[in-house]
Parts: sequence; C-alpha cells; structure tokens
Amino acid sequence: MDDKAQNGNLPEQNSFFKIDKLKRSVRAGTQLPDPKIEPYGYDPNAKFRHIFPELNLPPLLSNLPDDHVTFGHPELPDTTLYFGDNLYVLRNMPSESVDLIYIDPPFFSKRDYVQIWGDDNEIRSFQDIFEDGMFSYLTWLNARLWEMKRVLKNTGSIYVHCDWHASHYIKAEMDKIFGYSNFRNEIIWYYPSGGGRTKVTFNRKHDSLLWYSKTDNYKYLIDNIRVSYKETSMYSKYGTVHHGTGKEYKPDVSSGKNPDDTWEMNILNPTAHERIGYPTQKPLEVVQRIIDAHSEPGDVVADFFMGGGTFGAAALGQRTEIGAPLSGTKYYYDKPRTFIGCDISRVATSVTFNRLTEVCEQMSGITASEKSGQQQLGAELAKVPDIRTAYVGSYPINKFDGIEQKAFTNFVIGLYGASTYTGEGDEIDGLVNGKVVISVGPASPSERVQVMKVRRVLEQVLRQYSKQLAAGEEKIIQIIGWSFEPLVDRWKGDATNTLNKQGLKVTIELISLSSEAFRQKIFREIGESNTDLKFNRLNQLLSFTSTPTAGHITITKQRGLECEFALVGAQAIGAGGRLINAQWDFDYKDKRFSDKAHALNRAGKAGTYEAVLSVTHKFEKPGKYVIAARVQDNLDGEAVTVAELSISNSSHELQLS
Repeated sequence: MDDKAQNGNLPEQNSFFKIDKLKRSVRAGTQLPDPKIEPYGYDPNAKFRHIFPELNLPPLLSNLPDDHVTFGHPELPDTTLYFGDNLYVLRNMPSESVDLIYIDPPFFSKRDYVQIWGDDNEIRSFQDIFEDGMFSYLTWLNARLWEMKRVLKNTGSIYVHCDWHASHYIKAEMDKIFGYSNFRNEIIWYYPSGGGRTKVTFNRKHDSLLWYSKTDNYKYLIDNIRVSYKETSMYSKYGTVHHGTGKEYKPDVSSGKNPDDTWEMNILNPTAHERIGYPTQKPLEVVQRIIDAHSEPGDVVADFFMGGGTFGAAALGQRTEIGAPLSGTKYYYDKPRTFIGCDISRVATSVTFNRLTEVCEQMSGITASEKSGQQQLGAELAKVPDIRTAYVGSYPINKFDGIEQKAFTNFVIGLYGASTYTGEGDEIDGLVNGKVVISVGPASPSERVQVMKVRRVLEQVLRQYSKQLAAGEEKIIQIIGWSFEPLVDRWKGDATNTLNKQGLKVTIELISLSSEAFRQKIFREIGESNTDLKFNRLNQLLSFTSTPTAGHITITKQRGLECEFALVGAQAIGAGGRLINAQWDFDYKDKRFSDKAHALNRAGKAGTYEAVLSVTHKFEKPGKYVIAARVQDNLDGEAVTVAELSISNSSHELQLS
C-alpha cells in the first residue's frame, strides 16, 4: 500500500510555523527549534518500521467458549477483543475504518504503570518503554499514533488520556502527526473526590484528554451531549437516552448548552457498581460523553489500551447515572457501536470479555451461549453482537483445539510469511523464495507428525520439481508441526542421504511451532542489528504458551448457605511461571464466566501479584449449582476447572465435572 493510501505523509503546517518567512533575526533569536522536525522515531522512508519491524502476526480466532459467545445475531459485526501488541493489530487493520479512538496509554509514571495486571508481557513492555526516558516513551507511542491516524476515517476523532507527567510532550508529538490545525480541545477531567493529597504543592486533581480530529470535517454531535445551564460542570441526562423501560426519552435540548472543556466528574469510589478492581479504572461517565459526542449507533469505535473494558462497555450500551454511583447502571436499548479493543495483558482481555458479555446480556435480555439459538431469559430486548477474542503474537497452545485444518494451515502460512502453494497435490502448503517448500502438520496440539506424512510430502516434491532437481537445483522441505513421532527424524535422514547420493539436492527440516527454531525462521529477514531501541526484542513478539494446571475445587468450610472454596493443585507450567489471578463463577452456564465480583482474585502489589486460590460465597437458596474456577499465569496461559455442587442449609455434595 503506498503512502497516500496509508495517509503516510506528515501534515503540511506552513501556515502555523510560517516556514517560508522564517528568519534568523535578532527579534526571532538564533536558537529557534526546527519547525520541520519530525516526530520522535520517525523516518521519512521506513516511517517507524526501522524500529518496530514489519511482521505478519495473524490473529488467531478460536471457537472455545472463553473466546466466543453469541447472542444469535451473526449478521452484526463482532465485538472483537485482541490480545497482543496493539501496533501489530493496527498494522493489519484497513485504512479509514474506525470512527472514533479513545486510548488511555501508560502514563509516564513508573510508579503507576509498572504492572497493572501482572502479566510478564506487560512488565517487559512497560519497563522497556521507560528505559531510555521520555525519548523511548514518545517513540513507542508515536509509532502507534501513526497507525491510529491511518485507520481513522476522515470524519473521525481520537482522544488520548494522559496526565501532567507527559501531556505537553504528547501534544507536541500529536501536533506533528495529526497537524496543529486538527487539535480541537485539551479537556480537563477534574475529580474533586480523588487524586493525590500533599502539603508541599497544590493538590493534583485532574487528568488531560487531548482531542484531535483527522480532518476539519469531523463528527461532533452537540445535541447528544448538551448540559444544563444550571449544572454546567456535571454530565446531565440531556441527550437521547433509552432507559430500562425500553422507551425512548427525548428531552428538550434547547435549554442545554455545549459542555465546557473542564469536566467535573468523580473517580470511582470503592463501592461503585461498575468497579471491577484494577487500580487505574476510569468511570463510565468520562467516556460516555466522548462516545456520544463523536459516534452514532453502528459506528466503529476502538480502544487500543482497553484495560478492563470501560470504553467498550459504554460503546455497547452501558451507562451510569450521574450523582448516584451506588444506584447501579442502566443500559441503552439501541443498536450498539461496533467495538474493537486491544490489550497486551491476558488478564485484562479476559476481564473485559466477561464484562462485555454481562453488558450484552443486560441489553438483550438473553443469556449468551457458545452456540447460536440457545437463548434464554425470555423475550429479546435488543439485538447485540457476538463477542470474540483474537490472539496476536502470543498464542495459547490450547486455543488450537478444535480449529479446522484449513484455518490452521492458513494461520501458519500467514505467520511464516510464505506464499500459498497453488500447484497440484495437497501435501505442499506454501513456498518461500521458490526454494523452500512448506508443509503444515495436524492442527491439534496433541497430534504428532507421522512418518507417512513426511513420506507423502517428499514424494509430492519429487514429482512436482523433478525437472528442477534433475538440473541440480536445491529444494529445502520444511515440515512444521507441534511435535514429531520419534521415527520421523531417523527416516528423513535416511531418505535425504539416499537422494543426495543420487545427485538430488533435497533437505528436510522438522520445525516445531513452539521452538526457538520456528521463531528464528519467522524473523529470518529481521535481526537485532536493524533495531535501535532496547524494548524491541524480537523474541517477545511471538510465543506459543502452555496451559497451567487448573487443579480441583474443594469446600473447606460451610456455614449455612455460605461456603469457603479452595483451589487445590493449581500451578503454573514452565520456568519462571507463577499464577497471578484466579476467577470464580458460582453459576457457571454455557461454559463462560460472568461473575464480575470475582473477576480479580489476587494479592500483592503491582509487579508481584499472586493468585488468591480461596474465596467465600453465599448462595441465595439451596439447590444445585455449577462452580468454576479459572487461573491465569504470568506467561499468558490460563486453565479452567469445574465442579457440580448440591447444597442445603446443613450439608453439601461437591463433584468434579
């Protein structure tokens, strides 16, 4: 795709900087900054690809219930949550495809953002971001802002949520990328009930939101966000709202005013209904106004640092009443926005998946299912989209269970960067540079590549390339699979020795997907010498992760209908692995987690979280329940264990499912 198609040129800004009239005069001074200076990390030819290499990391979409729930309307665009580095997600997105972007990236404060969720992916990335100070932070952010500008529609807007640590530096970089003339507002979010308290400076009580548009033809829906003249600092209920009755409410907006650029909204209190439990969670009302101002039902909105999914919840229809944080939430019964989210944390992605599932259940009035048509709870209130998780760069091995062979083959060929083979036969799948022949083994991680598979591949290569081999050309056969039966290695050695003695230059390489050899093949054209920032370590960009041991559920104590549960035998797998979170569900239906109150069970502080493997729960009434626990480790793995419980006021019976 050329630069024009990707919006790949820096904006013209002569009218602002007066470049054509710039003089080095006494009045102007002799130490003026260069007005044509490029964003940190930018290269006119490579853009940011000399620092962050061009890699094809295809998304893996699984149909496992933890990754896909449906509400029976596959005609609606999916809500898609990407687990992986947002730069590589963005680079695979089409240009001009998103109406609104909101991001809340790591603030330039190491104390606050060492680790929010506990994943090693997160700790490595954030440590590296800050390692070289402001330069590395801005370069890392600029590469992502560059792609966000490309994917924005011409009528689109972007909001960057930041604070005093770097807001002025970020604005200077965004002026270069989006253009000074496309800066619209610096919005001050003032939170009277939160923030730091000190006796040596003025109390810090605000964040900044930098709003830029893509062009001067941007969408701004003023009638959706008007506020009362009497309550100019509060987000009132003016605008089109669908309340719990399902009836449309259209207030008289003629008495409302356009909001100011200072928004007085409290931070979440500890007992707020919408609180999930992670330390940097933002209130719904902050992002509600952004969504209502710049998007309409059906628009595509995105958050590439989604955390616990607050922006996604508001995009799909969750709302909170201003001034009544303990009263719970309400939901729009309207066509939701199409939401795209991304986070580098496996825990964050899982928490968001559960949260958005709950939002869609409340909106639709039905229980989500892993199978279309299994809708419950009576009449449908609204049509809501399926929710899916996609994996980019970090691929849990268990997610390949059940994947179709063709989809698996396409995934491997795409990851490998090979061209698809279009000749005769079905054993050859791809080609690299006309010399390397690729064949992909079974999709299931439990299946090994057998000798017969290798034999068939070799026979097809000998048939298809007989003339080239007879002329002395060399062919390298690379067979890619999860593992290989022991006899394969000996057989391929004997076969290639025999062929070489006949003058046929054939080499067979057996490559395991989860091996270092496979990673080096993927990175064969990209070396460390091509990168100049420490945080771009290539071995962090691609991994196949193992599943931890889930253990089994036990009851350690019962008091009437209240039980203390424990997870016994759960443990991480692999060097340096540790469990960092446990999630529980006490009414486990359709193989999915929906208990928001038990989404985060962990102890410790940022960077050293350990999963808490015990929990107390009180059931509303005697009966039979399905209990589930899910553990997550610092290496992106997770596992689930399930038990069936029959409980009365005086006894219980617990059986593993």
